[in-house]
Amino acid sequence: MKQLFVAAAASLMAASALVACSDNNDDNGKKVEEVDPAIAAIVGKWDISDPASRYASFEFQADGSYIVREYADAASASAARPTRVRSIAALRSLLKNPAALARRAARPASVARPAAEGAREVVVHVGKFTLTGTAIALTNLGTIADFVAGAEEFSFTFTPTGEAAIAYVAQKDENVDSSDQTALLCKMWKVTAMKLDISGMSAAHKALMDEQWAEWGKMVDPTGQYAGWQQFYQSIFDGFLNTKVDGKTVSLCVLFSNAGTFLTIMRDEAGSYYTEVKAESDEGLGISMSGGNGTWKWHNPAKTAIYWEDVEPDEYGYTGSGVLKVTELTSTSLKVEVDAFEEGEENDLMYGVKVIEEHVRAE
Repeated sequence: MKQLFVAAAASLMAASALVACSDNNDDNGKKVEEVDPAIAAIVGKWDISDPASRYASFEFQADGSYIVREYADAASASAARPTRVRSIAALRSLLKNPAALARRAARPASVARPAAEGAREVVVHVGKFTLTGTAIALTNLGTIADFVAGAEEFSFTFTPTGEAAIAYVAQKDENVDSSDQTALLCKMWKVTAMKLDISGMSAAHKALMDEQWAEWGKMVDPTGQYAGWQQFYQSIFDGFLNTKVDGKTVSLCVLFSNAGTFLTIMRDEAGSYYTEVKAESDEGLGISMSGGNGTWKWHNPAKTAIYWEDVEPDEYGYTGSGVLKVTELTSTSLKVEVDAFEEGEENDLMYGVKVIEEHVRAE
């Protein structure tokens, strides 16, 4: 899972939030459900290489979800995005520099975000699709018609909602692998809990963090609302799971795809998806959620750990990466652990601290 959580809490979040979408409960939930052959024929990421194209890629999941990347410089005005604050890669960065958290409350409403060097910035659209014959309806985005899906090529016409149809030819990207473990993981997952675990923290490191809190706690908690840094960070995690956007309750979700895409997204009760939002209940810290444009791959042969990496930097130029330790993976549940420190950094103030995330399959 590409990692998660406010710059620090923001870092651990992107990587551990997940929402699954299909399966059955046989074999302790480990059995991979069969996919409709018509959907299986289009599953994957289809890249468009034409430099004049408005879209970079169309991606379809077996659970009925789509990911479409649209170049920001060609996107319609309705696709404009709010400022992004990395919601997954910042936990470590922030814990090393807690004063940066206080500065977020005063950040401007809109900040230009740098794209990766040599790359065009993209708008990431996420939603559900319905397949009927050779037509694919993409919820809140448009309709694909007259498609022909081959083993390596996908030709089609796409009509964005309210606009004219355009013909495209796309090439299939490489999948991570075809294992059952990958099939179980590659869905959208809903995060149901995020817990700060300090059981592995030494008394010496805890004393140092308490000492640090005595100083930077005055900046992030001037009214003394929190008993200490543990309660403060836990409140951030709780806030991510209990927030509203435009008056609607939203859920934090994570999506892994067979082609190696990793996104953190929000979904409201009406079924609309947001790859970037400004939360209303953010304790005044200026916290935003963002899925960005990330990738994932298995970190070990046993497929019990996931390495994630951001493709785009946030507006502060930070690009995150990390490892999610998978402690449970079935067709309906996912549990991961994320270290709040870098491997081998025994002197890190957060050495021994973990964030434990629990997820359920999202219907």
